Amino acid sequence: MIRSTVFLSIVLFLCATARAQQALEGSAANLQKCLTDDDFDPELDYFPSKWEPSQYIPAATKLDPAGDGNFIEFNQDVTTDLFSISYHKYYKIITNHFVNQTYLLYLCGTEPPTEELEEGRHHLVLPIPHTGGVAVTETPQIPYLELLGLRNQIVGYIGDDQWVSSPCLNYMLDNNDYEAETVVNADDPYNATINQQLTQEFLDKHDNNVLIFGGPYFDPTANRTVIAAATQERTTVATFDWLGYYAAYFNLEDMSNQIVAETKARYDCSSANAERVSADQSAEDRTVVLWATYFEGYNWSVAECPSWDTTYYCEYAMHCGARILSRPEGLGWKNPEFGGRYWYLDDDQLLEVRSLTFLLFGR
Repeated sequence: MIRSTVFLSIVLFLCATARAQQALEGSAANLQKCLTDDDFDPELDYFPSKWEPSQYIPAATKLDPAGDGNFIEFNQDVTTDLFSISYHKYYKIITNHFVNQTYLLYLCGTEPPTEELEEGRHHLVLPIPHTGGVAVTETPQIPYLELLGLRNQIVGYIGDDQWVSSPCLNYMLDNNDYEAETVVNADDPYNATINQQLTQEFLDKHDNNVLIFGGPYFDPTANRTVIAAATQERTTVATFDWLGYYAAYFNLEDMSNQIVAETKARYDCSSANAERVSADQSAEDRTVVLWATYFEGYNWSVAECPSWDTTYYCEYAMHCGARILSRPEGLGWKNPEFGGRYWYLDDDQLLEVRSLTFLLFGR
């Protein structure tokens, strides 16, 4: 929910996405159609484009965003270690290390090797590219699909859609001209039993062809479900690597690799520019940031940065050479929803933590 802003603005990615789509037509792209018996060659590599995790670079020295003026060694480009993909000519295996599961994806029109079909070996065995539509269960999953041009593949949002900020997906969910629907018990959205029943009815309606992207704490054994754990990553670069995870189900690794490479280049460039600008500044002279977001009915959610990698905005502050104001211990009220992970401040409490020099992010 809150981590949906972990990505840079989608608007900044539109040009990169368009260029990637254009490049797709002229590159050695993975197949976007099924093979026939006459076309299939078991010795041919049908995945010329493979997912490439971001490359590790040496640590840089950055200002600790906690505001104490200390500098620390910072590995900004540590890639994901929560999933991996192995390629085998006409099938690939995704290993989800967060839930210790594997998913076998085979090119449609072929048959995966018999030994890979041993019962219990893989949680799901799916033909690709996937064409049966997808359902998302958390807002951070939406930008990945939108960046890959797959928004129209979304046929369901499983959960309370009040947190969806994508205008296009909100329109799809509210407009009967689209197949997308919200799957939730509106009167009691936290009733797991009823929502499980509604989810199964939703799958039955789509002939069990829909692929569900579950959140990190979604039931990993659920029917037609693969787990997306991008929000559990330590760095923003590692988080963005999950674009390749979503792309693998649609054979769009070439598009994913290009988007990630271009985005990472801009990310590194902005960080380097900020570091040069702030290089001669003392810790006291650096920009002070108050990161606060207002949620209707909850009040202000304010940054908490005991370390640089606590959340994405702590990392952003470090990249930009800024000091970020962190919520004082014990100030505000703790929301019991979502496992009691979030604190909120009223207007008066927000003013207590404001600084004479700050930038206000949020709405």
